[in-house]
Amino acid sequence: MILQIKKLIAILYLAPIVLSAQFDKDSLTYTSKNYSDRYFGNSFDKLLNTYNFTAQLRQSISTDNLFFGINENFFSTINKTNDVNIKDEQYLKLFGEYSLSEKIKLGLLLNSNYYSDDRILAINKVSILNTSLYTKINPVNFITITPFGGVSNNNQIGEKDDGYIYGTEASIDDYDFGDFEISSLLKYRNEDISPRKNTFRYINLDIINNIENDFKNTLSAFFTNQRKDFYFTADQSV
Repeated sequence: MILQIKKLIAILYLAPIVLSAQFDKDSLTYTSKNYSDRYFGNSFDKLLNTYNFTAQLRQSISTDNLFFGINENFFSTINKTNDVNIKDEQYLKLFGEYSLSEKIKLGLLLNSNYYSDDRILAINKVSILNTSLYTKINPVNFITITPFGGVSNNNQIGEKDDGYIYGTEASIDDYDFGDFEISSLLKYRNEDISPRKNTFRYINLDIINNIENDFKNTLSAFFTNQRKDFYFTADQSV
């Protein structure tokens, strides 16, 4: 009984981390830089009775005003013991951006996450599909502000919920302020997927003072807060 409780706690702790819409704390979500480096590869490993397969794809197409990118990661694990267990994870992002001018860009981001485990667990199947539109504004060269909004479709252990996602991202890139160089990143995101409420807050600040060519002082500070609501199977006696 104690072992089962420990397993359940581990599942509830790890599931929102694995399927947290792939938040990147230290980088912007709505940027073409995430897709610019093209890559395709796959690997297969076998360790005793465990087989691991990985496939990764990152490609992009760009013109003067239009950019389109895809980023996909797929992981599959097969355990062959007395029973055969298969666990699959897929993370897919489709990104499109159109430049209206040097200061304003419009874009679309589709983010799909899928997790499946054929074992009988509290959370053994989850799918998340987020679609959002955004406007990227560059009032000056070193400042970027990106408000966004869209819809979310979630499916957890047979419970389907729809809702809205909205928020903003902002960044300051290498702003020279006298002897100092300032960089900052802000992420503010809400997911209202009734009855669940997911939130993400992140802000950081880096101040660099270049004393000489080979010496510099760096001051860094950050704050992060994340909330993820999810379902699990309740005891029948509750």
